[in-house]
Amino acid sequence: MRKNLKKIISMICLLSLCGSLCACAQKESPASTDETAQIPNPMVEITNAEDFNTKLGIPINPEYLVGDVKMYIIGDELAELTYQVENIEGATVECTLRAAKSDTFDSDICGVYDEMTESTEEYSADETITVTHKTPKTEPYQIYEFEYKNNTYCFMYSGDLSAMLFGELIDGVFCAIGAETAP
Repeated sequence: MRKNLKKIISMICLLSLCGSLCACAQKESPASTDETAQIPNPMVEITNAEDFNTKLGIPINPEYLVGDVKMYIIGDELAELTYQVENIEGATVECTLRAAKSDTFDSDICGVYDEMTESTEEYSADETITVTHKTPKTEPYQIYEFEYKNNTYCFMYSGDLSAMLFGELIDGVFCAIGAETAP
């Protein structure tokens, strides 16, 4: 019995010694080894609209857009302006205007990846602008894409707009990019 007790005590001491050695030998690891934790956010908020022109070569004047406009440069190649309007019922409608140089940006500028129905419309500005109207099948957006002076633009909104309010918003977009709309 005494031999068994010695063996048990020896095993307990051995296990506690091994545990102590393992704890001492363990090196401190960095807080996060996840590589995604080190990727910077490609969306940078800006406060001066002139940055769109100087950094991207895309002139946009947000004064023609309604409400509190937030401006971003995404990945050093895409301009984004977001703002809200109220429709006739008083509900908030989210609006986004995106722009990129046509010759350097070849992916979908709107960022909505869904099956869509499309139609085209023409608007008179200082030159005729052909606009592609896209309606996603599962997303609650109305998307309008067009090119003007070597830039690709996307205006989209989610919510219900009257024809009159939509007309005012699209006129504001054309004025913001320098394409004066016809009276």
